[in-house]
Amino acid sequence: MDKLELLKRVNQAEYKIDCVKAWALAPKIGQSLNLNKEKSFNSSIPHDISDYLWSNNHISNCEKLDLLFELYEDMPCYAYLMYLFWEFKNSFNDLEKKTTLIRFRAYISGDIAALSEPIIYSLWCDYFENEPTSHNTWNILVNNDFSNINLMDKLLRICGPLPWKLKSDLIEKVVEVDQLHTSIYKSIYFSAHDVYGQIDKPDAIRILLNLKTLELNDEIESLIKVLS
Repeated sequence: MDKLELLKRVNQAEYKIDCVKAWALAPKIGQSLNLNKEKSFNSSIPHDISDYLWSNNHISNCEKLDLLFELYEDMPCYAYLMYLFWEFKNSFNDLEKKTTLIRFRAYISGDIAALSEPIIYSLWCDYFENEPTSHNTWNILVNNDFSNINLMDKLLRICGPLPWKLKSDLIEKVVEVDQLHTSIYKSIYFSAHDVYGQIDKPDAIRILLNLKTLELNDEIESLIKVLS
């Protein structure tokens, strides 16, 4: 099986149109709840292709991953990633999981929002909110790559659902990087406000008060009051 064989199963004109739509809307996926239907990406194609791809028993999961990411780069959207997560938590072995997360790390380390944002969204609402997958996912993504500013920035702003110790360990490693102070603030804010957010309030206040590049404005004072 290859990409061309998969694409024969869908309408080619519709595929091209939906690829353009996906690239336009993918950077906004985190705002999806605030968008009307006309501005949300809806297509049956990723669902149809994913059903066929993951049910095929003639190729390995690693081959399926290669195909999936080829398709994802054509049409970056959460639909592909939703099926991927199901396979990740239910059928993948350790190598297949690591392969998936290494690909994720490459996308979110890059500067192409259309490719990174759907993955960031999936990590936040799927991998990080699911305790059995959260620890290993986080460790493979971070990979002690503290000088990777893009990666650290994006991971910090979606880490709300993770155990506080995982987040605080990373924050202590990068707190001297001025460029990441806003990201650290966001990690604390969402740890306090996410439905599944986890936080050590006194430790979070200590960190906030040591973010020297951020002025103690009304927003930060309000967060400190929430944590007090």
